[in-house]
Amino acid sequence: MEDNDPWLARDKLYHFLFCFSLTLLFSTFSARTPYPFLRRHSIRVGSLLSLLAGAAKEFADELGFFHSAGASAKDAVANFLGVVVASLLLSLARYLARSDNEAGRIKELSMRLLVLVACLLVHTFIGLLYLCSFVVKICLTKVLSSHLLKLLVKGFSPSSSGSLTAV
Repeated sequence: MEDNDPWLARDKLYHFLFCFSLTLLFSTFSARTPYPFLRRHSIRVGSLLSLLAGAAKEFADELGFFHSAGASAKDAVANFLGVVVASLLLSLARYLARSDNEAGRIKELSMRLLVLVACLLVHTFIGLLYLCSFVVKICLTKVLSSHLLKLLVKGFSPSSSGSLTAV
């Protein structure tokens, strides 16, 4: 699988987004729990649970539960990068929102909104990239297939035996 597993593949993006989203989700749930320990360490808890989910998916790939060629180290790296980026964003939001006064609460709400908007922009940008790549792929396929058809028609002529031979 490693020879046929490019770094810049759609699969790697899905792994990145999966762990990025899970880290945000699990960290948010941990921050909202009534247990102080989980609230204090919500980013670590979210990151750990997201990494465990990514590792479980790779383990299931290796065992053949999904239609894939097995576990991939590149998938694991994409999972890890998704967790790291989400953790850094959450840590930045927590750092900027630190304060016990009213301005700190407003800043916290602003940062939550900023993180949400950033996530939406990243997902939208990636979706647009894939849409553009899909359109380019279709256009190139049509152009290349028409050129190949012209070459085939011009490059071969019927022989006396009825088969096509190269000119």
